[in-house]
Amino acid sequence: MDTGFSKDTRILIIDDSVTFRKMLYKILESQGFTSLQEASNGEEAWEKICHDNQPYGLVLCDIHMPKINGLEFLKKLRSDDRFKNLPLILVTSERDKKMMAEGVLAGASHYLTKPITEENLFQRMVYVAKKTAKT
Repeated sequence: MDTGFSKDTRILIIDDSVTFRKMLYKILESQGFTSLQEASNGEEAWEKICHDNQPYGLVLCDIHMPKINGLEFLKKLRSDDRFKNLPLILVTSERDKKMMAEGVLAGASHYLTKPITEENLFQRMVYVAKKTAKT
């Protein structure tokens, strides 16, 4: 499926669940994505984003994590001019519409609720790719 992102797009998967990170990794890898990175929390992700030599093209980020949670990470990302336009999809088991609205207001490109499917992940990626292309 064409997600709107190039297969060599660097994607950072941030989630404190190893199982969930591996699941997302396998889904993306099965569609031909070749540059996938992982982080277990916002603090580790921030280090990667700031210090990796190549830029990221998409971030998939859980909301509930230790150290720096997803909303804090998102706000930190958007406050830095280098990353203010980096596409980020919040991934959460949270069904609270207020929490989702807070994420979108903080600058999330979109959100995805768990449990996810390959289809709904790729639908969000298509939406974000189109939205990013317009800016």
